[in-house]
Amino acid sequence: MKRLVSIVCIDRIKFFELDYYYDSEGKIHAEKKIVKKKNPIINSVIETYPVADFYEREIFECFGVKFKNGNNAKLFLEGNEEIKHPLLQKKKKGDKNA
Repeated sequence: MKRLVSIVCIDRIKFFELDYYYDSEGKIHAEKKIVKKKNPIINSVIETYPVADFYEREIFECFGVKFKNGNNAKLFLEGNEEIKHPLLQKKKKGDKNA
């Protein structure tokens, strides 16, 4: 049986990298997914892994990545009605990665 351990979002300036970590029989497996910044939407894994709800809501609030069929409407941080995506990196002039 495979279980979701964590979802990590990394802002790579041009795109988002989502790393999914799974535990299967005591071994950790990783899966990378790339999400374009212009339209940051990816399929949710909530139906298969209900614990993903917490990770997906946090990633939405911090980076602005939306999850299809996810719970984007319910905020992770209560009392935070205005979402500013605090971990979203800004492009800098002259940055080779921008």
